[in-house]
Amino acid sequence: MTNKEIDWNVIELTEIYESFDMVLRLLDEDFERARRVIDAAVKHGATPESMTEPIEEFAMELHAYCESIERRGQKKANKTQNS
Repeated sequence: MTNKEIDWNVIELTEIYESFDMVLRLLDEDFERARRVIDAAVKHGATPESMTEPIEEFAMELHAYCESIERRGQKKANKTQNS
């Protein structure tokens, strides 16, 4: 690749990582906000489990999504090897 060629894939990947960093920052802010709400709810009689159970569903769904992507990649790799 000469100096004048642009690797658009690297640029796009960089943008994706920057977007993911932003998502992580937003999640961090939201988690802090959730902690404050949970603390307030617990002070008024709620249980921590009742407050965090809905959050677990999101985490499990995201984990399952990532696992399905991994399985698709493995299936694709197996098909390529078997061809």
